[in-house]
Amino acid sequence: MAFWNFEAELRPTLPRLESYFNANEEFRVSSIGHDVSFGITCSDTQCTLLVTIRASRALLEWNNQQQTEFTLAARSEDWKEFFSPTPKPPYQSYWGILRTLGSEPGVGILGDAQAFGKSARLWRLFLDTTRRHIVNSKAPVTNGIGYHEAQEDDSIVGRYAWLNLPVFGRTKIFYEVAGEGPRHILWLHTAGADSREYHDLMNNKSLQERYTMYSFDLPGHGRSYPGQQQLPQGYANDEDTYVEIIHQVIKKLKLHQPIVSGASMAGHYNPPMNLVVISMNRS
Repeated sequence: MAFWNFEAELRPTLPRLESYFNANEEFRVSSIGHDVSFGITCSDTQCTLLVTIRASRALLEWNNQQQTEFTLAARSEDWKEFFSPTPKPPYQSYWGILRTLGSEPGVGILGDAQAFGKSARLWRLFLDTTRRHIVNSKAPVTNGIGYHEAQEDDSIVGRYAWLNLPVFGRTKIFYEVAGEGPRHILWLHTAGADSREYHDLMNNKSLQERYTMYSFDLPGHGRSYPGQQQLPQGYANDEDTYVEIIHQVIKKLKLHQPIVSGASMAGHYNPPMNLVVISMNRS
């Protein structure tokens, strides 16, 4: 069986990827005070890319014997699909790979699982950046500007709201609104990310005419504050807590029969969330 060669895909342009990642403003902000080292490994070929983050700078090395705090492991076939231009489910995110394939040999977290959770934003940013880098290195070079960024004025409006949440306590949540259509949509971001994942959709003029779109950052994510009862670097990711947060956001923003949509973790929790929405609509 011929394995997809992760190292062959990246080694020729690794310095460019390193510069590209270090220039990412979201990475620079997210990594302040968060030094970590982690690996991305192909379990069937033992090929490992080491990512060391110190003082908001990332250093990339191949197969370095230095000890990592944790390693994201998957098989060559999994990484090949993950780094493709349009990944199929569940390969859109590493969370999806873990949730669906985590019980299979060669797929899982090696090392400190707690450090993996606390560093979710950083490794997610790195994987997303690497995917774009691989795809762009094969495609014709463009100016790199998304259609919404080319607009003179962005039409998304952001605000803050206070919620009393289970586990977190009183929490200042950041949310965004776009569009003036009659139907409401609530976009749910993936774990370790924030509502900016949906800026392309929320700036789409056609969608804005048909829908009023909302998105928000989970507690301690993006521009939302940690809850008053949340311990430093504490993180809750159980279904009941997550669904109750969404429930309270819908009530606070007075959304009427909203379409609730998300990917990865958000998609996984959508069925119980939809039951809550149905119950709210009937009450």
